[in-house]
Amino acid sequence: MFKKFYIITTPVILFLLQNSFLPAAPSFFQHANIILVYCVLLLLISNVNFSLYNALLLGLLMDIYSPNLFGANIFSLLAAVFLSYIFFRQFFTDKSVYTFIFLISIATIFFNIFYSAIVFVANFITVEFDFAEFFAKRFFLGIFYSIVLNNILTALAFYVVSYFSTRLKPFLIKINR
Repeated sequence: MFKKFYIITTPVILFLLQNSFLPAAPSFFQHANIILVYCVLLLLISNVNFSLYNALLLGLLMDIYSPNLFGANIFSLLAAVFLSYIFFRQFFTDKSVYTFIFLISIATIFFNIFYSAIVFVANFITVEFDFAEFFAKRFFLGIFYSIVLNNILTALAFYVVSYFSTRLKPFLIKINR
């Protein structure tokens, strides 16, 4: 019973934090993406289908409250989580905090690039758009802030989950010879 309650309420609480608390925070903290950290954490804890389902649901909720093109958050979250899954399966064998930090860095970069590209194309078609302002120093500084804040959230989330769960405990890989 508690597990079902947790599965339903956690995404809703994180969505409310992302859309109500973070916009009121100082500008540095507005770059954090709690939902992306949660979806990548689900990728490590459970399976890819559950993580993509949550990314779809949370992306839909984010798009409802976003002034930009509908579907930008959905596509960006799904693509970032799926690319994180590919990196995780191809290059990593353990579920350590370093793996999690690298995956969230990759997911943050891809999420911001996909989201900005979608917004750029939508604004380029509809209104005049300044290409130089789009790729200004502020854009890359925002990605850097996002990576730093998401990695801090990642480390905190990893240690909290590893304290309360056994899914992120270290294990040895047996090789049959």
